[in-house]
This record gives sequence, C-alpha cells and structure tokens, in this order.
Amino acid sequence: MMNTTNNSLTHNIRTFHHGTEPLVDPIQDTFIRTDKVGNSWFWVGHFETGGHTLDFMYHVSVLQFSKYLPVRMINSVLSITDETGRIYRHEDRFYKVRQGQVAGQGLHIHTDKDVIEGDLDNMRIASAMPDGSIYLDLHGTGYPLYSLGTGYFQIAGVANYQYSFPHMAAKGVITLDGQRHEVEGMVWMDRQFAGMPKGRSLKDGYNCKWLWMNLCFDNDPDVISLWGVTELATGSEHCWASVLHEDGTQSSAGVDPMVGDSFNVWESPVTGMKYPTGWTISIPEWEARLTVTSIMDEQEIASPNPSGRKYEGASQVVGTYRGHSVTGHCCLELVGGWN
Repeated sequence: MMNTTNNSLTHNIRTFHHGTEPLVDPIQDTFIRTDKVGNSWFWVGHFETGGHTLDFMYHVSVLQFSKYLPVRMINSVLSITDETGRIYRHEDRFYKVRQGQVAGQGLHIHTDKDVIEGDLDNMRIASAMPDGSIYLDLHGTGYPLYSLGTGYFQIAGVANYQYSFPHMAAKGVITLDGQRHEVEGMVWMDRQFAGMPKGRSLKDGYNCKWLWMNLCFDNDPDVISLWGVTELATGSEHCWASVLHEDGTQSSAGVDPMVGDSFNVWESPVTGMKYPTGWTISIPEWEARLTVTSIMDEQEIASPNPSGRKYEGASQVVGTYRGHSVTGHCCLELVGGWN
C-alpha cells in the first residue's frame, strides 16, 4: 500500500514538482473537455471483503459520433466479478445527452442508473444494473501518473490524452446477485480524452487493437500503467509502460512486443471475438518479467454496438520486478480488432 500523507491529491498536484512535463491539467481536465469528441472516465477496484474477492470496472464516456452532428451520447459500462464465487455480471448502456445530465463545469454526469459527481478530493460514483450495483465515495490521495510522462500519445494517428489516479481511497457498497458487500480500499481512476480520427467517425470502429493493464503489486508500492497498440493494417506493435513510485516520481520504459507471446485465447460465444487471456510482459529496463492471467475467461463487455465490444478482465500478476519476486492484480483491457 502507498504511504500517503494527510495531504489531498489536489494539494500534492499543486505543490509537488515531480520532474514530468504533463500536457494535461490533471485537476481541471478531470471535468469534461467539450472541445474533444471523446471524453472518458474509468474506475477499477479490487477488494477483499467477507470471504470474497471482488473486482469492478466502471467506465463512462461522453461521445460525439460525428463532427457534423453535434449530438452527444453517454455510454455507461459496469462490470462486477466475484473471483471467489466465479460470478461475472455486466451491462452496457447508451443515452442521448439531455439537459442537466452532463455539466459543462465541474464533474456531474447523471442518468437514471448512474451518478458521478464531485472532484478529485471528494467524489461519488454510483451505478446499477439488474444483477449488481456499486455505490462508492472516493477521496484522492497520492499523486497522478501521466502516460509517457506527458499524458499524451497517439493511437493509430489519433491524439489521445490519458493519465491516472491510482490511489483513490474508496469506501462503500457493492451488490452482486442480491448479496450486499461493504468494501474499503483503493480504486484506480483513469481520465482520457481524444479528438476525431482523420477521415473517420466513431461509428466506423477501430483501425487498431490495444491492450491496457494497471499493474498493482502486493509486495511493492510501485504501480504501472501499461499499453500495447497494434495497427491492423501493418501489424506494427508499439508497447510502453509508465511507473509511479511511492514518492510521486515517475518514469517510462519500452516494453517488448506482447501479442506474439500471448496465450489462452478465449473465443466469445456471444460476439465471436478472440481474446488472449494470458500475457507475458518483459520490460528489460526495469528487470521485469511478468505473467498476467485472467481470473476467469468470461469477462467480456458484449456490447450490442460492435465498436463497444471489449474485454475487461480481473487478472492476477506473478513474476519478477526490479530483481525480486512480485504478485499482484490488474484489469486486463482488450479493445478493437481482436477477431
């Protein structure tokens, strides 16, 4: 666990100079960027409670599907995994944005099943689906983690801004199949926004596939945001990792290509997508050799919209990092052309 102080996350952002040069404003950009066609807020949590190991993923996006049609949609995705009971539930919903649902200032997104409100120091997230729900109060601690030290990279030529808050102190309730679980621990929050792909709209789908993992160790305070992007037309693979240390300093390193060493390919009986659920990760600069394995195969977001189909799998991590053995957990995200 991170050795945090009594200082809030926003205090640390304003006062600590961590040697990075972010191209984002981590506080102000937490709120919606109306100049971007894609805005994303993403939370994952891993809890031990009452003899159960529970994981959740909650992803809310505000999307504009065409620059010529300024209609915005809210996409809300919730999944909950009970590792102990081998239970997985999810729901993917779309709403047309109506007046009052998304605030232009501050963080305020509401639907009939979703509540997101507050700021980095005090935030509430709540979402319900037929078989489960989350209701969590979050308080930001620690420091932000900027992908590649800047919070900026490109996916298949499209500018993306992405940064993380790995240590959001959380307390609340998760329900699953009618069973109520009180939970307390750390939640990882991601913020991402992007422009429109040149010559394409969001309805055209992806011209690439990517994986993302938030590597959290049981016996090392470092946390890692790891990306691997493969362009479908060329097969070119670009992989990198960004690490946040306990004192707020951070760095990035190259990752050896991963797709060729992936294993345990699971074919979805619902969508036909083929997701590798096992991955071998090598980061030579950090003396890291890690194996990531999904807890259970069936953790797909089987969206009715083909562009929304993806894998968000609670996973375990084992291996070596900076010369010593580590164990841990992560969310394994697979998006795009995994078919």
